[in-house]
Amino acid sequence: MKPLIRALTRSFVAGVILFLARPNAFAQNTPLSANEVQARQLAIRILRNLQPIEQWIESGRPVAAEPTSDARMIEITGTRVNFRSGPSTGSAVSGSGLKGERYEYIRTEGEWHLIKMDGQREAYVSVQYSRLVEAGEPPAAAKPQGEQLPSKYQDRARRILGENIRDLDELKRIARESQSDFRKRYGGMKIAADNAEPWAAAASLMKIQKYERGTSSQFDRIAKLAGGSITPVQQRPASATSRRISGSVAAGIGTNTAKSSSNGTEIAKADVTRSNVSADLSAELTPSDRLGFSAGRSEEVHFAPITRLNAGVDYQHKFGEKASVGAGAGLRKFGDERNDSLDQDEAEFSLQASVKPSKALHAGGRIGFSNTGGVVEYTQAAHDLQLEAGTEDNTRNRIGASVLLNRGGKTVLEISAHNEACDFDQSDDFRSYSRTGGKLSLRHRPETGRSSVTSLEVLRKSHDTRGERDYTDFRGEFKADALGDGGRKSSGHFLVNYRNLQGTGPEGFLDYIECRVDALKEPGQGVFWESNLYGQYFLADGDAKRDALVTQFGWMGLMVGGESHFKIGPHLATNTILVTTDTPDVGLFEHPGNTLRYGAKASADMNLRPLRIRGAGRYEWLKYYNVDGAPTPTRFELEGEGFYRVGRRIDIEARLKYYVTGSNDPGAIENSEIDILVGLVYRIGGSDD
Repeated sequence: MKPLIRALTRSFVAGVILFLARPNAFAQNTPLSANEVQARQLAIRILRNLQPIEQWIESGRPVAAEPTSDARMIEITGTRVNFRSGPSTGSAVSGSGLKGERYEYIRTEGEWHLIKMDGQREAYVSVQYSRLVEAGEPPAAAKPQGEQLPSKYQDRARRILGENIRDLDELKRIARESQSDFRKRYGGMKIAADNAEPWAAAASLMKIQKYERGTSSQFDRIAKLAGGSITPVQQRPASATSRRISGSVAAGIGTNTAKSSSNGTEIAKADVTRSNVSADLSAELTPSDRLGFSAGRSEEVHFAPITRLNAGVDYQHKFGEKASVGAGAGLRKFGDERNDSLDQDEAEFSLQASVKPSKALHAGGRIGFSNTGGVVEYTQAAHDLQLEAGTEDNTRNRIGASVLLNRGGKTVLEISAHNEACDFDQSDDFRSYSRTGGKLSLRHRPETGRSSVTSLEVLRKSHDTRGERDYTDFRGEFKADALGDGGRKSSGHFLVNYRNLQGTGPEGFLDYIECRVDALKEPGQGVFWESNLYGQYFLADGDAKRDALVTQFGWMGLMVGGESHFKIGPHLATNTILVTTDTPDVGLFEHPGNTLRYGAKASADMNLRPLRIRGAGRYEWLKYYNVDGAPTPTRFELEGEGFYRVGRRIDIEARLKYYVTGSNDPGAIENSEIDILVGLVYRIGGSDD
């Protein structure tokens, strides 16, 4: 039996490696794609290097017990596995089973086994954490009670572990930084249903975390059996060098054509060629030191090219797993060909540190400085008072600190505070203001793919000379997201904010309350819907009053497919100014600026490996329903992007945007624009495993 057991074990480990190595549907196109590729390669290499130790463990495994059942059963292979009411991770948990326990088998539905938990109640268990046991098959030897590594192999096993411990540390670092990067990019934004990038990045993050957890668990189990401490051992230089530099380099070229016309006569036109180039690299100088570099040049077109240049470098040093310090510096330049006086140059510098005395506590702080030369457009806090002005020198200093309390890895309480001071010259008139705020945030992740965030925040802005523009915001927010099997998604977002302005009298300084509600439901197959509702109400101050505002958007239709899907359906949006002021002969809903937008919208996300295509389009009408005879302009909009993986390291990208808007009414202006960009992305890092 031993040869058979060893063969089965090797097949199982190979299966785990192949599972980890399978292509991710989103790996080609997300901000975390480079990290996902590197994490997958590290996990594969570590598990592959540990295979000899697994074989040595098998040689010391005790003989299995005799058969105890003559019926087909499901045996739990995970340490503790949830049972669910339906065949998906989105279904409710109805129980759990421990490793080695067996349950009566009913049937298999896709990636789920249907079992009887207690002889009567039925439940589903993932095939990933269970196995089908044929009639008469004896139970597997219990882990970890029956596991042992023969003493003659322990020294060799410790050396193999030592050769791979730095790879494991790197995998843990990638998982931490990927989670931090995801929070910075998407933590404070509402994720729209047709914005595939954040959902794809979430899937990439889940993959990275799965690689890290699975590999760490395997490594720790073997290290415990090997006995003694594990000391890092230097691997061959070629392998080490291949891991130390990672990142990507991208370049693209495109064209933009924009024009305006009226009654068939061209009024203005711009036809330009533009290009983008960027590099984002990270170098592991030592296991404790990392150096990052980024640089790029991009062109945007709004009837004239706008050029953006940026370059930055950052450094981080880790003191084991308990603390880290870092520093960063960057330069940015903005150029507008239409008006040289709007050119800007900005330099920034930052210092940061963090300490993690235990798994439950994590504290960090950051100090940042920036200086902007050139004319900077800014707007004061008041509403609709045309207070825009230019500054020739702008200096910002920011300091922030946060403390995280972690409970079991599923619930995190974050307490943060920050202060930002800004000094600027306005026509030789030196002024300054400051922003000070504090935030309490509670993040909860009961299981993979499901999360919620609840936060309370207070923000105060103070001016040195214009105290009437001072204000305080009191904000509460709740967000919940869920990713399920088969492309199922759901999310909800609720925000309420009260702004208390110190100024009195003019309507621009009225206090207000604003509220927003967003909801999304995608079943993977069938009817989907998404909607948002926003309202803003101004509090009267004596004779000073303002009308309220309500906007809403809704899209509902049919969704076909799962990982690759197509959505189409009607959409409706309104912008309603509620006349709450004393306006003669104008009812509550009779403001002339009220509009209604309606039409059809479609989106597609096709994953045809090695090709990935995403796109969306809509056609709509705009109607001023309170104005008789008002024109009804239309808008057609189309945008899409495609990614083709040429090789393991090279992607071809293409992006297209096109819109045309206007009406056939006499004198109406029609605007159109088409933008095309094609580029190459070369990924650096990883190994040839």
